[in-house]
Amino acid sequence: SPFGQTGGQRHGNQCRAPPGKTETAKFCIPHCLFHVVDDISESNDLSKDPQYAGLIANMTQRLAYHGSTGPDPLLAYIVPPNEFNNDLLPTLCKGMENNGVLEPTDVE
Repeated sequence: SPFGQTGGQRHGNQCRAPPGKTETAKFCIPHCLFHVVDDISESNDLSKDPQYAGLIANMTQRLAYHGSTGPDPLLAYIVPPNEFNNDLLPTLCKGMENNGVLEPTDVE
């Protein structure tokens, strides 16, 4: 089913922007907060609303804690260059062509 204002699609509990329509939200510094059920286009940033200050503080603390206890995120990207260029890159590109987004990929 359609979502947003740029031709996105909802597939089950996932929403996908059409290829070429994704962009970094430059106004989300240091963060944004959206009610993704009532505002599926994520056009109403709630992060400046004082009633959500406690929720944002809690989420920020949880993110900092879990980020500090997990493995180094760079470990996920350690791939020998020849394996990346020969195996992973074509798989990533095919996934992006099929889905319109970069997603985690399993290469056997």
